[in-house]
Amino acid sequence: MLIPVMEISSVAPSVYSVHALTLLAEVLAHLLDMVFHSDEKERVIPLLVNIMYYVVPYLRNHSAHNAPSYRACVQLVSSLSGYQYTRRAWKKEAFDLFMDPNFFQMDASCVSHWRGIIDHLMTHDKTTFRDLMTRVAVAQSSSLNLFASREAELEQRAMLLKRLAFAIFSSEVDQYQKYLPDIQERLVESLRLPQVPTLHAQVFLFFRVLLLRMSARHLTSLWPTMITELVQVFLLIEQELTADEDISRTAGPSVSGLETTYMGGNGFSTSYNNQRWLGLYLSACKFLDLALTLPSENLPQFQMYRWAFIPEVSDDSGLEVRRQGTHQREFKPYVVRLAKLLRKRAKKNPEDEYLGRTLPWTPGHLLLTVYSIRSIEQLLPFFNVLSQFFSNKITSRAAGCSESPVPYTNSFSSKDNKTENQKTFWNKARQKIEEVQEKDFLESVIKA
Repeated sequence: MLIPVMEISSVAPSVYSVHALTLLAEVLAHLLDMVFHSDEKERVIPLLVNIMYYVVPYLRNHSAHNAPSYRACVQLVSSLSGYQYTRRAWKKEAFDLFMDPNFFQMDASCVSHWRGIIDHLMTHDKTTFRDLMTRVAVAQSSSLNLFASREAELEQRAMLLKRLAFAIFSSEVDQYQKYLPDIQERLVESLRLPQVPTLHAQVFLFFRVLLLRMSARHLTSLWPTMITELVQVFLLIEQELTADEDISRTAGPSVSGLETTYMGGNGFSTSYNNQRWLGLYLSACKFLDLALTLPSENLPQFQMYRWAFIPEVSDDSGLEVRRQGTHQREFKPYVVRLAKLLRKRAKKNPEDEYLGRTLPWTPGHLLLTVYSIRSIEQLLPFFNVLSQFFSNKITSRAAGCSESPVPYTNSFSSKDNKTENQKTFWNKARQKIEEVQEKDFLESVIKA
């Protein structure tokens, strides 16, 4: 039996209530659909409203000890949401839970159920998604609260942007294509705000969602913004690492390892050891990782920019060349420059575990599957892989080695592979990518 709603906050979930909720999740929706005929569906609503009265408190409790009950309740609501006539019984509660600041504090196994719920919530009528878009617009156009701090307002904007991204991630491809101009406007407005790493990290998460949920032809106007912001973040990392190297050189080894603050040329004042900025750096790198992993035919516009990030030859030396009688240095892709700076920094601490670490690479799989980093040195293996390999050419070093595949090749090495096999491969690869993307939305579960 279910524990009365007033007792849930003070009593640990009973094993019997978890079993009851799990059983309801498995059979209730299908059973009601069979028992009540099409002209009797309205009679289901009062029953479901009563059930939701007991279910919602479990879904508001994001503590670790409530995880089994939370998981069973999400599965129950997900099964009910598949039937449109049940919508009146759960739509308000589901939307309120979606807007809860603690919404993403859940177990990874619950995300797929919430994706189904949010998809049905937004799809069954046209007003819910518009309401969410309006909330994001209002949050960006005016102050949410006269007495709220600026930090609280920016956190609210990041929260709403993250929920909008999750709603689109839960949809079908191009389902919200007609809203893309408004979405792009919201993203650009967020990027105009300086020194807001948490908000900008959510924008890069949103960019990744758009790569997975919008056709390439619809993203043409957004690519200049995405590339510009990625370059800005990489320049910021480079400026910080260069400034830290200069400080270490002039002040001696005593300052190495301390948290260094640097005012970049773009007005950002950051610290590479600050967790919020580390989150932004990781989010930007994950965006590049995804853009390089997806097939080139899915992202034709990105192919015009990739030279700025990935070397066309497997060499990061930056050869000097003579042009019109003057010495000029060839442009180094950003990952090469950052890899070099990070290697220098890591060498100051020979015991650093990331100095000689390599990342495993598999075709169609992401390199970055971590969800947080504690230091900027953790990105060194990622930049090392990208700076040492290339996608469009095969040098003599790689050509003779069958065990050293070229990363990010966008076609199979064997010409005998059929189109159907390629389609099956990329469908499985995309599923793996989306599993990683799902977990990027999650936040820590509240400890009991």
